[in-house]
Amino acid sequence: MSNLIIKLNGEIQSSNFHEWKDGLIEQIQSAQLALKTDNDFAAAELNIKILDNWYSMPKWMSILKG
Repeated sequence: MSNLIIKLNGEIQSSNFHEWKDGLIEQIQSAQLALKTDNDFAAAELNIKILDNWYSMPKWMSILKG
């Protein structure tokens, strides 16, 4: 998943939000839910860390979701 990049100057000049959001949705959908092996649990732990970054973003990011 790529980094989110937003350029502001009184208004949004450019953003890769939609591509970034698509990558996030893909990450969520690819998460394995039936964990059986140590590797499954390690991958789940990594997914949690990645997805936690999404939920800890500032509230103002919600205006870009449109």
